[in-house]
Amino acid sequence: MSNFAIYCSAVLLSVTLSPASSAGQSSQKTNNVKDSPAKYLVGTQTIPVPSEGSIHLLWPLQCDGDGNLYLHSDQWGVSGIRKLNKRGERLAVFQPKFDPEFTIGDATRFSVANDGKLYQLVLLRKGDIARYVVVYNPDGTNQQKIKLDPGFPWHPTAVAAFPTGNLLVTGQVYDRDPHRPMLPLTGLFSPDGKLLKEIKLEDDDALFKTLQAGDSRVVGDFDPTNNLAVNFSQMATAKNGYIYLMRWSNPAILYAITPEGTVAHRFTVDPGDESYRPHGMHIAGDRIAVMFVQPQSLEKNMRIVDLEGHAITSYGENPKSNGQPGNELGSAFVCYSANPESFTFFAADNDNRLELLIAEPR
Repeated sequence: MSNFAIYCSAVLLSVTLSPASSAGQSSQKTNNVKDSPAKYLVGTQTIPVPSEGSIHLLWPLQCDGDGNLYLHSDQWGVSGIRKLNKRGERLAVFQPKFDPEFTIGDATRFSVANDGKLYQLVLLRKGDIARYVVVYNPDGTNQQKIKLDPGFPWHPTAVAAFPTGNLLVTGQVYDRDPHRPMLPLTGLFSPDGKLLKEIKLEDDDALFKTLQAGDSRVVGDFDPTNNLAVNFSQMATAKNGYIYLMRWSNPAILYAITPEGTVAHRFTVDPGDESYRPHGMHIAGDRIAVMFVQPQSLEKNMRIVDLEGHAITSYGENPKSNGQPGNELGSAFVCYSANPESFTFFAADNDNRLELLIAEPR
C-alpha cells in the first residue's frame, strides 16, 4: 500500500468506528454560520452488518442516490469496495480484475456516478508511472479500464464522472526534482483518458505556496512534497449535473464544476473553529452536508449548505450529561439523506463488528 493510502487509513480513518449506541467563473459565497449548533445529531437506529464482520475501513466512504453504501476494506485477504444496501446487506464487491499484467499497486479512491457506475483510481506497482481509472457496472463487474494520459507524470487523488462520460480528476504533478513540492492539477479527461482541459482553481496557487512554506496544516509526515489539502480532496455529483470538489482545508473550499470544465461556483464552509478538519462531504438533493472533526477531542460539527454555498443549518453531536462531546457517532460519515433528514455512519459493536448507525437532528 502506498504512503498516501497508509496516511489516509491511519489519520483520516481514525475514521473512527465508535461503538454504536442502542438507539462559468466563480463567484465567492462564504458560509458564515459560526455560531453554536442549534440542534444535535442523535443516534436513533443501529443496524448490524453480519456479512462484513470485523473489517478495516479505508477512506473515502460513499453512497448513491438509492441509499446504497460503499466502503473500501481489506477483509479475509479480499481487498475491494463493498456495496451494501440500507439494511446492511452486501450487494456487490468491486475489484479491478483484468489481464495478469495489470498488477495493482494501490486502488482506494473512488466515486459513484448518478447511474450507479463506480469509478476507481488505480496505480500500478512501483516502477510503472501509468495511472488508470477502472469503471465498474452497478453489479460489481468490470466494464473497462482507462489509462489517463495528461502528457506528464502525476499523482491523481480523486475522480468523478459526468453523464457525458468525461472524467474530472484532481491530483498533483511531479516536479523534475523529486524533493520539491508537487503542483496541484485538476483536469477534464475524455472517456478514453485524454486530457481535454486543465481547470484553474483559484486557491491552488495559495495552497502551493503554503506547501512550499512547510505549513503543518498541509504538509504530511510521510512526504513533504505532498499537499494534504489536495491529496484528501473529495468529489460528489449533484442533481444539477455539476461535480463538487472539496479541498481538505479549514474553511473547506468547494468548487462546483460544470461538464464543460468551468467553475460555476466557488464557496467555503467554515466550521467556526480553525482546529477542525473536514472528514466527509455528501450531497442529497439540493443540499450538501460537510462534517468536520476536531482531531483531539473528536467533537463533530455538521454544516449544511445549498448547492451554491448558502448556509442552511448546522448540527453538533449530542453531548454527554457533563456537557463534553459524546463521540457517539464516530467519524465514519457515509451518507446524507435530505427528506426526511438523516445521517448514516459506520460504527462498531463491542466485538468490533460493523454496524450502521442512523442519526437524526433533535
